[in-house]
Amino acid sequence: GYAAEELAIQLVLNHSCITRAVAVDAGEKFIVLEYVEGAKPLGDVPSFATITRDVYSDGGNPNIADAFSILLSVARAGAYLHSHFSADIGIAHGDLYAHNVLVTGKRMETSVLSDFGAAFFYDKKKNPRAAKAVQAMEVRAWGILAEEILSPHLDSSSSLHDLIGKCVAPGRLQ
Repeated sequence: GYAAEELAIQLVLNHSCITRAVAVDAGEKFIVLEYVEGAKPLGDVPSFATITRDVYSDGGNPNIADAFSILLSVARAGAYLHSHFSADIGIAHGDLYAHNVLVTGKRMETSVLSDFGAAFFYDKKKNPRAAKAVQAMEVRAWGILAEEILSPHLDSSSSLHDLIGKCVAPGRLQ
């Protein structure tokens, strides 16, 4: 992403499931995000062995109730970015992985989406087909996150497993 676009995006965001900018210097191109007491990333950045999958420390996977809470918060943030922010313009996070979800609390019961360094604006009216592709990419990323944090709790016959499969299947949401 571009620093100027990240700055512009952080300035317009206002949602309880997204970290807020508390200070911005457009000239120096830096952002200070709110301090989230006790927050830690849900996952660690991918390793060379996992390539695109986040790494979860021992005991890093949340229990099933907190996993649902985290996924709901991330989904709410995504809905705001893609739909509720503006009728004409959407925002893609562009890096929706566990290492960009901050969790707090002993059981990870509260979470916020952070790090908009890869985020970008897109025009939903000017190019609806491209907009749907961007949204599908983000839904796929959410599905992969769901698969990662719910897999210890689900068997292959679960209807949630089917939902995750629909989210991660290429081309399903276009």
